[in-house]
Amino acid sequence: QVISNDKVDEKSNEIPKAQELIKKSHRKNVVYIMDALHCQKKTAEIICNSKSNYVLQVKANQKKLLRKVKYTARILPAISKHSTKEKNKGRFETRIVTVHKECLDLDYYGWKDIKYVVKVDRTVKHKSGKTSNETAYFITNLDADASVFNKGIRGHWGIENSLHYVKDVTFNEDRQRIRTGNAPQNMSLLRSLVINIFRNKGFSNIAQAIRLHAGNIPAMLALLK
Repeated sequence: QVISNDKVDEKSNEIPKAQELIKKSHRKNVVYIMDALHCQKKTAEIICNSKSNYVLQVKANQKKLLRKVKYTARILPAISKHSTKEKNKGRFETRIVTVHKECLDLDYYGWKDIKYVVKVDRTVKHKSGKTSNETAYFITNLDADASVFNKGIRGHWGIENSLHYVKDVTFNEDRQRIRTGNAPQNMSLLRSLVINIFRNKGFSNIAQAIRLHAGNIPAMLALLK
């Protein structure tokens, strides 16, 4: 897959922006569940310094860390385990979450205050009969059991998937030709703002909400009340 420089720049800018937002929030006891892009030593340190907690997904962008995390989950028995089963649109999904005590002193290597490694095994049986399996790994300084991580990570993925789907399909974000300066980030923020306003007013179907309000200035202003 070919990725343009615009895409790379946009992604690389997300890391310092997220770190800046965490610093400026001045909020304590927040649990930040973040994808692998934000699995950064500095981000973990900033979150800890703000007296909050992180749950960071670990992928191949942190190869050494991923290797250590997989090793921990493989050799140590789970100190907590939780599983869920659900049916969604004809698919049966099983999720098994295990929590393992961090054993490799990763704090020594600059990873701030890691307490646990969290492993998520996800199996989906599709209507076609096909079965897909996925395993995800997380590091965290949050002192909680597997049921808390299962609920939190599931909710985070649901929000992420829903937001990206609406932006890509309803707003055609990936096809936009706005590339100059901060304009792409600003437009993305505006789209997120519109989505959040609609959802705050009880609209689950964003495309339908747009059709109902298109060209209706009084209706659009009423959303802001």
